[in-house]
Amino acid sequence: MTQLSLGEALKQNGMAQAAANSHRFVDVMRGHAITISQACGVVSTDDLRTLAQRLALEPSSPNAWGSVLGGKDWEHVGWKKSEWPGNHRRHIQIWRYRG
Repeated sequence: MTQLSLGEALKQNGMAQAAANSHRFVDVMRGHAITISQACGVVSTDDLRTLAQRLALEPSSPNAWGSVLGGKDWEHVGWKKSEWPGNHRRHIQIWRYRG
């Protein structure tokens, strides 16, 4: 196993653990992500963080955010600078639901 494949395996394991620990949050936010993507064409975590704040939803771990838009049903279509203050304008991915 290469360092790259080991890193990917550890990433996937961590995301699965975060999703399991926040499964209700991930399921609810994934449903909203699908709705937003189908209505607008794309979705980002900025869209979801704004909605989660409005709904007073919070994951048990911030790592759960990475599980919301993961998997074979999602296609990465671009990048944008985050508007969420805590992200300090870092680049985040833009996704399209194709499930």
